[in-house]
Amino acid sequence: MAYSKDDPKSVQTMFSSIAPRYDMTNLIISLGLNKYWNRQLVKHSLSSAPVGHLLDLCCGTGEIAYGFLNRTKLPQKVHLIDFSENMLVMAKQRAEKLKLHSKHELTFTQGDAQAIPLDKDSVACVSIAYGIRNVYDTKKCLAEVLRVLQPGGICGILELTRPKNKVMHQLHKIYLSTMLPLLGKLLTSNQDAYSYLKDTVGKFIEPEEIAGIMQNTGFRNVRVIPLSFGIAHLIVAEKSI
Repeated sequence: MAYSKDDPKSVQTMFSSIAPRYDMTNLIISLGLNKYWNRQLVKHSLSSAPVGHLLDLCCGTGEIAYGFLNRTKLPQKVHLIDFSENMLVMAKQRAEKLKLHSKHELTFTQGDAQAIPLDKDSVACVSIAYGIRNVYDTKKCLAEVLRVLQPGGICGILELTRPKNKVMHQLHKIYLSTMLPLLGKLLTSNQDAYSYLKDTVGKFIEPEEIAGIMQNTGFRNVRVIPLSFGIAHLIVAEKSI
């Protein structure tokens, strides 16, 4: 089955199909680098946000939110939102295994990143890891993030990108075109899902353009941080006080 960002329902179906093996597959296809990238997202955005409610948008299996909770000794309120029900099932199971409910207030919601079901100025921090690339309308999503953030709140985006170095760019392109779909097929029996990943990484806007959209939307102090020679990027910004 071919998946297309222009058909959100098909992308939703795709993520539901790969949810049970999502974390293991990500670890293998990223050669373990995703663990480092995730820690950098927590370090540069979540850990420096004002105390309050965290929203993990496009949360997947909850790895970012739980990575943040692992670094704090204080009880936290965390809202996890994803459009894939199966991803949320995996996130809930993971939270139960980690016994997070005994200390933290966790809420799981199946929802649309372009219409976040939260009140204005209601969260201190928003994280979006590997999700903005899959949202149909990037501008609408970022406007929603700004709406729900409280003044002074922080948004941290982590996304897969294309290296700018010519040699790394070519090696990265070869890996995406050959090894990635093959590994996806072997690990999840869904080669089309990882062909979709290859296509979206190759076609998505540059991190600097995401930063520009955020500035135009009303964010301030926008920073673009390359990771692992530009294979991934962090974009971190604040909502004006």
